[in-house]
Amino acid sequence: MYLCGASLKDIRKALALKARIDPAIVVPLQYHDYLNAFDQDEANKLVPYKDCDHAIELKPSAILPYSPLYNISQDELLVLRKFFKENLDKGFIRATFNTRYGLFESFVMLFGLSNALATFQARINDILRPFFNIFYSAYIDDILVYSDTLKKHRLYVKAVLRAV
Repeated sequence: MYLCGASLKDIRKALALKARIDPAIVVPLQYHDYLNAFDQDEANKLVPYKDCDHAIELKPSAILPYSPLYNISQDELLVLRKFFKENLDKGFIRATFNTRYGLFESFVMLFGLSNALATFQARINDILRPFFNIFYSAYIDDILVYSDTLKKHRLYVKAVLRAV
């Protein structure tokens, strides 16, 4: 069983605006032409429709199962909404469930959650296809750029940044 709680101090801290890190500070100078690839506002936008989009078909006559509502304050509700919106949008929330041995997080897609990773991998492969096995390899959201020299490496990284 997991218990958690939040004080008003925690809630105020969560509601406080977080300082944004300027990508120009952390991105090396040679890649500053591609700062838009590191922009937080751009990262939070939905991508345009692509061929690999999946539709989730809902049953029109489905009824939500009964479950009790938790009594929480308006402040706590605001914090929860913000937390879930940010983390769902970024894909940080994962499907898990409790077992008698503790929390179980599957390394493969569970039940009806199939094809999400395969779709993402296909999209990455499609975007970077011209460079595949020449100077990059990718697995899900990890892109490895390799080269013989630093000069080539910088050119290859720029090519990947242009593509994404």
